[in-house]
This record gives sequence, C-alpha cells and structure tokens, in this order.
Amino acid sequence: MSGMDTELLGGLWGGPWGGLWGVILASGLLTFAARFSMIGIFHDRELPELIKRLLAYVAPAALSAIILPDILLVEGDITFTGNAQIPAFILAAVVAYFSRNVMATITTGMIALWVIESLF
Repeated sequence: MSGMDTELLGGLWGGPWGGLWGVILASGLLTFAARFSMIGIFHDRELPELIKRLLAYVAPAALSAIILPDILLVEGDITFTGNAQIPAFILAAVVAYFSRNVMATITTGMIALWVIESLF
C-alpha cells in the first residue's frame, strides 16, 4: 500500500499487530475460544448439578442488567417520580407473566408508555 492509501484508511492496517484488524481478529479468536472451551470440555459429560442451577440465573441477570438502567434512568439520573417508564414496565411485566406472549407484552408496554406520557 502506498502512504496515501494508509492515510486514507486512517492507519487501520498499521501497528505491530495489524492495528484495528488485529484487534478484531484477536477478539474473534478469544470469543470463539471461550465459547468453544465449554463445548469441548463438557461435550461428552453431564454438567454438574450446581453449574446447571447457577446457569439458570444467567439469562435473567443479563436481561435485568440490560433493561433496568433504561427503565430507571432519566437524563442520566435514577428517577422514580415522574418516570412514565416504571408503570409501563410493571404493566408489561404483568402481561408477560400471565400471557407468556412477547407481542402482547411489547404492545402493552408501548401503549401504556404512550398513554402515560400523554397524560403527564
């Protein structure tokens, strides 16, 4: 590559480890290794009961970590009063619990949020 090409790319190819592409490749390989290691280790045996019980909490914990900040934070501050997202979330959670229907939950939550925001 000529010097002009490197400047146009912002130095993406530069650096001793390949710059950005090296980081992308290393990240991909490490992610693959971490995920494949569990498959490789436990492919022919049953997971211990303790691990099974602990893994049951991973999805709810990850989902809570993603959703709760969006519900509780308003302009960077945790706000309980005047936050229309909290009652909309509670209503959507009740619908989710009883209906077990994703579309009904999303629709209820969005309609509740729009109605609450229009009232206040």
